[in-house]
Amino acid sequence: MTAVLPQGNRGLLLRVMIVLALAMGSLGIAGTGKAQAERDSVIEFPDPVLDWLVRQEIGLAEGPIRLSDAEQVEELDVRYEKLEAFREQNGYWFAYLEDLTGMEQLVNLKSLILWDSHSVESLDIIASLPKLEKIVIWEGRPIDLELFSGLHSLRELVVTNVISEDLEPLRSLANLEVLNLISNTLQDVSALESLPQLRELSLYSWPENSVDLQVLDKLTKLERLSIHQQGLRQLDFLRHMPELRELHISNNPIISYEPVKQLSRLESLSVSHVDDLSFVAPLSHLQQLSVEQGQISDLRPLENLTQLRRLWLAGNEIRDVTPLSKLTNLEYLTLQSNAVEDISSLRTLANLEEFHAGGNPIRDVHAIGEMAKLRVLNLDDTSITSLRGLERLSELREVTLRSTVVPVDGEPAIKAWKDRILTAGGTFYYEAYNPIPDILLYVNRNRVFAGGEYGEIREAPFIHESRTLAPIRFVSEYLGADVKWDQTSRTITVDGLDQRIVLTVGSREVTVGKERVTLDVSPQVRNGTAFVPLRFLSEQMGLKVDYYHWYGNIGLTAGAGEDQ
Repeated sequence: MTAVLPQGNRGLLLRVMIVLALAMGSLGIAGTGKAQAERDSVIEFPDPVLDWLVRQEIGLAEGPIRLSDAEQVEELDVRYEKLEAFREQNGYWFAYLEDLTGMEQLVNLKSLILWDSHSVESLDIIASLPKLEKIVIWEGRPIDLELFSGLHSLRELVVTNVISEDLEPLRSLANLEVLNLISNTLQDVSALESLPQLRELSLYSWPENSVDLQVLDKLTKLERLSIHQQGLRQLDFLRHMPELRELHISNNPIISYEPVKQLSRLESLSVSHVDDLSFVAPLSHLQQLSVEQGQISDLRPLENLTQLRRLWLAGNEIRDVTPLSKLTNLEYLTLQSNAVEDISSLRTLANLEEFHAGGNPIRDVHAIGEMAKLRVLNLDDTSITSLRGLERLSELREVTLRSTVVPVDGEPAIKAWKDRILTAGGTFYYEAYNPIPDILLYVNRNRVFAGGEYGEIREAPFIHESRTLAPIRFVSEYLGADVKWDQTSRTITVDGLDQRIVLTVGSREVTVGKERVTLDVSPQVRNGTAFVPLRFLSEQMGLKVDYYHWYGNIGLTAGAGEDQ
């Protein structure tokens, strides 16, 4: 049964409905007006650096900043280079972001990068920005990870100077894909099991910190993993990371690298303190490899890694670099501080753009002269005596040649080459011994320069009781003297100079001609080699002594016979 209103009542109802509709419309208009008024309200950023950064993002050099303007800001990037324009415009030598007040108005901020140029006292405002997807905080004050616990949109978090002992504040950040932390206090990383979307993880500690890392086998989607100085010993978890492209695990007491062999997609690898490279031989997709500060001598496992473009091998025991001749795609190579003498096999590396070969007894550089694309070259502390052959390298823009006997300005072709590099805006770091010594001794090293060429001596000079002791036979015979050793009396006799010198091992008393002289330190014998104080040698043999403490070298030159 349907109820029907009388005609009069229906008219009354219609009028009531119209009134209600008008009233509701007025309320809507009022609400919209209020919201618009809020968006038009002026906001302020007390910190001049923050104010400038916001203005850069919204394109407003002057005038008031309104809330509607702030809503446009999705990214803030604070780093030294970024603030150069601010410093120039405002006449500052230095400028730092110090106060984040007002940042809570940036309600749509998705990316915050505080790389450097900041000294913010409090970062608490960050917790009020729920749309943040990326946070990078480099340097600055210690940070507790609790600050980020409510930012559920976070996908990337990079923080240095973390003081938290565990990762529990991050357990609920299920969207996190990138996590890079530097911490000296982290003890528990078990919360990583709740971050299944992680593609990149980096944990770094200084000094070394031991952490239980068994949870890593839960992170099956990882593509990049860096674990530095975390006491890592086992690598079994790598079996659960089929997508891994980058692995950096230097400075850990790793027992075995065998699991690395299975990472068929690996493109970048960093390890240290290893003595065998056989585990890298199957990694045919490697483009970057760093194996430094170890005992590597055999490079044959590398010879088939033809996709390698960047290779670090500093601080090992390498002598033979022939296996590297097949790596013709190499663009960067460092062999710093090894025992390489012959680099002739490297002439095939035609794509090499940067080569660091310092700290090796390299004698001939002609192979380098065939690396036509070379732009950066380091030949510090080598055994070369000439740079001939390098003058045809037209692309070179940076040359480092320190601790050398090469007279760059003494050879016209080489000087012209140096001048071309400098004229093109390049750099030529050159520091030769001055004067070029007749003899160059290396403290605690068997290396020696004498007679215009490099060689080796049986026993190296050393420091004893704050005095430098040098091998008397080598120095004396180089100067034309005759040295005799009497095993019975344990005396050393030097003839052929202006007068006879007689020394006794273990005694500070020395006979020079008819006079008696007292030494600061008595002569010593090491492995059949007699050593005497360098000061005594310089005084008696008319040598000028130059100490190059920075390099650990001693130059001996025929001269005034005085220490400098």
